[in-house]
Amino acid sequence: MGERWAKLHFSQLKKFLLFKKGVPHAITLARVLRKLSLDDLQKAFAEFLKLLLSEKTDSLTAAIDGKVAKQMPDKNGDPLDMLNVFVHDIKVTLQQYSVRGDKTNESGCLKKHLEKLFDTYPALKLLTGDAIFAQRPLLEALQKHECDYLFQVKENQGRVLEQMTLVFEEASQQEPSDIHRSKKREMLKFVVST
Repeated sequence: MGERWAKLHFSQLKKFLLFKKGVPHAITLARVLRKLSLDDLQKAFAEFLKLLLSEKTDSLTAAIDGKVAKQMPDKNGDPLDMLNVFVHDIKVTLQQYSVRGDKTNESGCLKKHLEKLFDTYPALKLLTGDAIFAQRPLLEALQKHECDYLFQVKENQGRVLEQMTLVFEEASQQEPSDIHRSKKREMLKFVVST
């Protein structure tokens, strides 16, 4: 797959690569990549992305979503359960984490990796996610990183929805104070989906 992608984009890649006869065979690419550690490869990719992003934007919005790849089992034969951090504007996955490898759920997995995620990509200013991420420990951790977040809370989460309705019942009737305007990153943002 990597070889096919490289061939499709070789006219752009050849500016950066020193291949004189075209794209190496997939087996050659696999041999080279096998010698790299995943951590080193992720660091190099992050540095490359930071260079690209520094020219385009000073803030990024990323969607957080978990996916189970049943067609790609791990070494124990279990389906891969991955958490993805995806930036729609540039159509790239910034990071992927193994949910099962962290022995936690998606929300716990994201919380565990927040520090490194924001250190690597300081331009991340807004995260979006589905209802599984609307959990207090994660939202409190995101506040510490001064990141805005938009997560859904569904109607089937009756107690949470009821409490939110009470909290926001009079919100539209109040003018925000200057303190609230300056601390907008600390505000919880929810989308109530029906």
